[in-house]
Amino acid sequence: MTKEAPPPAKPTNTIMDKSSELECYLYFMWNAWSYDLCAKIFADTCYERLWYWWKRKVDEIGATGAAASWYLVLDGGNRRRIRKAAVSYYNKEG
Repeated sequence: MTKEAPPPAKPTNTIMDKSSELECYLYFMWNAWSYDLCAKIFADTCYERLWYWWKRKVDEIGATGAAASWYLVLDGGNRRRIRKAAVSYYNKEG
């Protein structure tokens, strides 16, 4: 008599809450970040400069390193914007 395989594990909740802003930001930058999102989030700032800087860093060190480097050049207000956008994106709020 053969044993039945256990039922497959239930999928985990993929929604990230506010307590995981860092994860949201990193995944957002690695998987979703685009020129259009940059223009939307930073429409009232120099988004083209920010996008150019991002692309240059990705070419130099890859998206993983660029996400950390890029965050460091943002001022406090722009850091809040990108974190909020990332959390909203992964919580399907925006």
